[in-house]
Order: sequence, then C-alpha cells, then structure tokens
Amino acid sequence: MNKIPLIIKREYLTRVKKKSFILMTILGPILMAALFIVPVYVAQLKGDIKTIGIIDETGLFLDSFENTQLKWC
Repeated sequence: MNKIPLIIKREYLTRVKKKSFILMTILGPILMAALFIVPVYVAQLKGDIKTIGIIDETGLFLDSFENTQLKWC
C-alpha cells in the first residue's frame, strides 16, 4: 500500500514529460477558442444580401414569405 503514491507519481511524470502532452496543453485551449471564434468571424466578413431559395411543392407556404431587400449589418 506504501508504493501506490510512488507508482502514481511515476506514471504522472512519464505522461507529463511527453512532448505531445506539453504541446496539447498549450494548443488545446487555442484550438477550442478558434472553434468558437472563427465561425463568428467568417459570418461577419460579408454583409451582402443573401439569396434564399424555397422549394415548396405542396403550396402550404405560398403566402408565408415575402421578398424584401433588407441589408443586415
């Protein structure tokens, strides 16, 4: 029972000394932030009018949509 802390310490140090652990400790948060920030940034790059096509073969939504020329900022 006395050797369990030694085993845990050895296992921990062998994992932490790996280059991949150190690299992912630094890059992990950066990649996670980029996962959220990049799509928002790309979405805001263009402020052009978007054309949306609606295919309604049933005719249920015929009068539900109107054609507008709004420009969203």
